[in-house]
Amino acid sequence: MRAIDVTVSVPVRTSLKLRAVNDGDIVVTGVNGELDVDDINGAVTLNNVSGSVVAHALNGHVHATLTHVEPQKAMAFSSLNGDIDVYFSRGLEGQR
Repeated sequence: MRAIDVTVSVPVRTSLKLRAVNDGDIVVTGVNGELDVDDINGAVTLNNVSGSVVAHALNGHVHATLTHVEPQKAMAFSSLNGDIDVYFSRGLEGQR
């Protein structure tokens, strides 16, 4: 067994369901859509994403920077044994 890195390029407007177990961090950058991310023993980092997010890390941190949200969709951020940092772009509260 050995660790590998996987890089996936997708269109900006894409919904993603991502999972990792043991020694794998998940990083998503610049995606607009529904994001469902779950990482066991790794970190979740979401950079400049928009749409709706459900992100969980078991034994890792969750760090998310959102540029736009869908107000009618529920979002959730959770971690067991890790920090959660969620940042929203300035002026986000006025978006529709």
